[in-house]
Amino acid sequence: MKEVVIILVLAVYLIGCSSVEDADSQLKGIFNLEKKESLPEKSVKAFEEKDPKYCGELTDESMRDICYLQVAVKIKDENICPKIINDYQRYSCYTTIAIALGNGDVCENIEQEYRNYCYGLVAEERRDYRICENIDSTSEKDSCYKVIASETLDADLCEKITTRTMRENCYISIADAKSDVKYCEELSEGTENLRKCYTIVAKQKKDGSICNEISLEKDRSYCYLSVAEYLNDENLCSKIKDNFDADACYWDIAVDEKDMRICNNIKSIDKRDSCYTDIAVIKNDESICNKVSEENKNVCLRNVRGE
Repeated sequence: MKEVVIILVLAVYLIGCSSVEDADSQLKGIFNLEKKESLPEKSVKAFEEKDPKYCGELTDESMRDICYLQVAVKIKDENICPKIINDYQRYSCYTTIAIALGNGDVCENIEQEYRNYCYGLVAEERRDYRICENIDSTSEKDSCYKVIASETLDADLCEKITTRTMRENCYISIADAKSDVKYCEELSEGTENLRKCYTIVAKQKKDGSICNEISLEKDRSYCYLSVAEYLNDENLCSKIKDNFDADACYWDIAVDEKDMRICNNIKSIDKRDSCYTDIAVIKNDESICNKVSEENKNVCLRNVRGE
């Protein structure tokens, strides 16, 4: 039941429950009318007849609040929410109804501290960025724009985000979803996010040539390395200018493929020996140690023998 999920999430947010399970234990029975014996007769009658007047006849405050919450959510009437004494359940009442009605104005009944959260949920549910504009916290407003942009794949919304990191993450999520590097072009040159964006798309499209569009050498090498390892494509390792990174690329693929032929491409003697040794151990094959330089051959043999 969607209303239960929303209220459980609100429980975690509003009253600091350590988990959804903890919130669930506090809310047990609110919407479970299959076990009518666990609820007062007045609560069951109020819910079935969609009439909150029966809730008012309950003497137990907590049961009365739950009753009002049940009925208000069922008939989507925010005018019942003020009758609820417990702050958390009253806020949950307004928020759940605001989402059900797709009406952010209902959130205005909630205290400022929690109102932004209500606006955010309604905006996300309706996929309407205009509701995000009611949020007075910059970080929460940015988060609201990002969620909707990611869901609707509307890159124009990313531009509304004021925080650079979140704005760039917004473009990355759309580039990822659409497998299109044009959104990566919105990112700052030389940043981790830019190389991350190109790398994600290159992996998605299984096309290492996309890495070549990155202007900075170190970022381009990172992209080639990541895509080469992802595709187990040794040919992409040759595109890497830095010998250290290129050797690491060949080594990782050789070991993963258990192919000592690839080790031959490693320039560093020690790394090449380690590559042969790793494969010898994996295959439990001492003969591969003959490929290792004399100074490291005994190490290879001992490793294969488990000494």
